[in-house]
Amino acid sequence: MTVTSPSSSLHSPAAPAGWPLHDSAVRGFASDNYSGAHPEVLAALASANGGHQVSYGQDEYTARLQAEMEALFGEGVQAYPVFNGTGANVVSLQSLVPRWGAVVCATTAHINVDENGAPERVGGLKLLGVPTSDGKLTPELIDREAWGWGTSTAPSRWPSRSPRRPSWARDTRSRSSAPSPSTPIPAG
Repeated sequence: MTVTSPSSSLHSPAAPAGWPLHDSAVRGFASDNYSGAHPEVLAALASANGGHQVSYGQDEYTARLQAEMEALFGEGVQAYPVFNGTGANVVSLQSLVPRWGAVVCATTAHINVDENGAPERVGGLKLLGVPTSDGKLTPELIDREAWGWGTSTAPSRWPSRSPRRPSWARDTRSRSSAPSPSTPIPAG
């Protein structure tokens, strides 16, 4: 949803120097990236912008962030600053899912619809979308994609389940030579 004001003079390329090129009364709610930075954030950035700091997490600001996070959440916590929500979602999913794993989500889920493929392209994570009537997953809906639990490649903390073939792994051999449904599918 976008709300616009009747003013259009700020959109003109002929606007006086120093004026914004956009109408600040316009509000777009499709993304957190649409809004400008909060004035306190801009002030903190301006303050941090003076002088030089070592980069790549070895600076005073990252050390202070880590100390603040430990004060809030306890010793051993790690904070990984990212640019926006998409970066936060990708880093969060990567911290939860092994490189060979996948994320089961509703086909309408934000990570599946609005992240422009970032979890798969940047994070290397496979998204397995499940159609839902209300955007919510149930154990039965997750069951459609979470097949193969209890095989030798699954961590022991996962519940034991008999492996099933996904729809794309149909056996094209004759029925007499096809393995039974309980035969595990070889990795690879």
